[in-house]
Amino acid sequence: MNKHTYTITLAAACSLFMPGPAAQAQGTAFSYQGRLNTASGTATGTYDLTFTLFNTNAGGILISGPVTNSAVSVSNGLFTVAVDFGSAPFTLGQPLWLEIGARTNGAATFSTLVPRQTVLTTPIATFAESANAASLIGQVTDANLATTFTSPHSFNNAANSFTGNGSGLVGVNAAQLGGIPSSGFWKTNGNIGANPTNGAFLGTADNLPLEVRVNNQRVLRLESVNDGGFAHPVVNVIGGYVSNSVAAGVDGATIAGGGGSDVNFGWVPNTVISSFATIGGGFGNTAGGLAGTIGGGYYNVTGPGSVTGVEFVGGGYTNVASGDAAVIVGGFQNTASGDIATIGGGAGNLASGRGAVIGGGGYDGSSVAGSTASGSASVVGGGFGNQATGAYATVPGGAANVAGGKWSLAAG
Repeated sequence: MNKHTYTITLAAACSLFMPGPAAQAQGTAFSYQGRLNTASGTATGTYDLTFTLFNTNAGGILISGPVTNSAVSVSNGLFTVAVDFGSAPFTLGQPLWLEIGARTNGAATFSTLVPRQTVLTTPIATFAESANAASLIGQVTDANLATTFTSPHSFNNAANSFTGNGSGLVGVNAAQLGGIPSSGFWKTNGNIGANPTNGAFLGTADNLPLEVRVNNQRVLRLESVNDGGFAHPVVNVIGGYVSNSVAAGVDGATIAGGGGSDVNFGWVPNTVISSFATIGGGFGNTAGGLAGTIGGGYYNVTGPGSVTGVEFVGGGYTNVASGDAAVIVGGFQNTASGDIATIGGGAGNLASGRGAVIGGGGYDGSSVAGSTASGSASVVGGGFGNQATGAYATVPGGAANVAGGKWSLAAG
């Protein structure tokens, strides 16, 4: 505290300071502390004080005031008052001097104390409360930009970057989200009241496919297609391995899953090449023929060369059902090339006659020697290397039997 003692009737020694940082909002008043002396010594009692701002230390232009503080208590010469000129005198950043007048409480006139005192940076800092962006120099830190928006704000610069997860957002304008209200978003813990009869759905609103991914790999693809000229679009469903596929121009196909790894050929997908054909699983299967079906297994084929389709392979591997409505239940390396031909299982069997049936057999544990049913409606019940070549011929079982004549029977 600078101390100045005067021999005139009243004198003061003073310092200027602003309220401490504990105040949450800075006001425009500042505190003045001084020591007032009379001609006979330190003052004690009640005094009136005036404060006036000038632009020079003597004479000059009056900037603001006088501000009068009445009935100020002075004890042993010491006093403290709050002086408030508002913020206007400090906004120009010009040098200022404070002129003080004093009188005993109730006296007619004030005695002017000299010299004027320089107003230092603390009172001038009241300018910060009314400062605007045009008056600021340098970069403002993020911490000093925190605010609460109480009215709409426009962010029109595409180069601006805004971060955060939006956890504090409420009342989001649905018009900015494609017109979708908050109830229209699908939630990870499920939705309530998503009634499709009221227009709720999960999917696309155009003819683009919908894909579901796990670990960023496609596990399900739904396609709305109509390459066959149907009255309404139909759906291709492709599940499982990402490379499972439906050929171009195919409608209503289904791959439920599968498609996977083979030690000899690497990753092998399932493929549907005919409309309404289905593969349930497995890998390397190809479903052709209209509405042909492969339940599973691997490297099974339906439909090559068929006319009406509806072939079926239940499982096994490297089986081929190529006749119209032909059926292979299982086994391996079996071929049902006759229309409505059937092979129940076994290995290496060939049912090429129309309506021919082979129940199974054809493998003795070390070698493949399948049976053949080439006659129309011919039957081989099982066994090893049997042939039913005549129409309606039958071989119940055994090995290397031949029923070559029409309605013939070879049993043994």
